[in-house]
Amino acid sequence: MNKISAFKIYTLVSFLIISFLSGIVIKPHFILTDNPSQRVRYILGGFNFEHSLATISICLIVYLILEFFENGGFKDEK
Repeated sequence: MNKISAFKIYTLVSFLIISFLSGIVIKPHFILTDNPSQRVRYILGGFNFEHSLATISICLIVYLILEFFENGGFKDEK
């Protein structure tokens, strides 16, 4: 039986966090004030599932590549 390594846990958790954060939409909201530093405020504009799905697929490919090379890569190499 294979043991779950810290590498697998770390990569899966970090990929889940990255995919969640990539879906968050932040929109600028422009305000007419005299103070230039307060003219733009950023608000949450929802969640974009397409960005999150694209990130999940990219992270899955990266994870499979990392898992492949962690297990020794090609077995025929000398």
